[in-house]
Amino acid sequence: NYTDTGSGPVVVLLHGYMASSQYWERLATRLSKTNRVIALDLLGFGGSPKPVTSRYDYDTQLRSIDATLRYLGVRGKFSLVGHSMGSLLALRFASVYPERVRKLTLSNMPIFLSRREAKRDIMGGNLLYQIGLRRGLHDIIWPILSLALRFRLIPLKIAGETATRKSFIFQNTSSSRLRSMRNVIFAVGIEADLLRIDMKTTLITGLQDRKQYLLNLPKLRQAKNIVSHVVQGGHHTPLTHPELLQQFVV
Repeated sequence: NYTDTGSGPVVVLLHGYMASSQYWERLATRLSKTNRVIALDLLGFGGSPKPVTSRYDYDTQLRSIDATLRYLGVRGKFSLVGHSMGSLLALRFASVYPERVRKLTLSNMPIFLSRREAKRDIMGGNLLYQIGLRRGLHDIIWPILSLALRFRLIPLKIAGETATRKSFIFQNTSSSRLRSMRNVIFAVGIEADLLRIDMKTTLITGLQDRKQYLLNLPKLRQAKNIVSHVVQGGHHTPLTHPELLQQFVV
């Protein structure tokens, strides 16, 4: 599933964990004035298929992204933008298909240097988030949290920054949630990917995002084609500062 708006140079948007293409509405509205903007629902999320047997790993997601873009007639180079988990997928896509990506923008990318660090930081975080990820409870916790968010029964700051009332509507399954976490977010490999790419790349991190991201950012080995920016805000720069992200994208 996808949205396809505007005309001009192509910009492709990849949403983050448990979100959907709706997450990009504010930024897409701005970008579509001068660009063709394609916002994808990643496999297992939003309105896209949710195969129970899928691994929801990098290879599976990249094949799905590539097939969808070819179906839409996107043959030449395009600008690729990712948020959170979508940044991890965008970075890997650019490293695997360098001939297809003209420019790369990575917003609020999870910056973990080891699988152990990623698991410790994420599983030790927000209580509802932690409970919802554990086996045996996800099919109970997630629907309850979804309804609570939708009808504003709990504030977003309690549910955690991953929640946005419009895009965080649980159009996903336990398989896509758990396997995406295990096979993408916990499958650390950003340093190798960053060293493989040679297109212009912008890495954006929120000053109030996870502390571990800010601690690890200076440790990343980055090529000269990569520029890092630490900006005001937390984990949702595309929502809170779409005008800022627009400047980096175009």
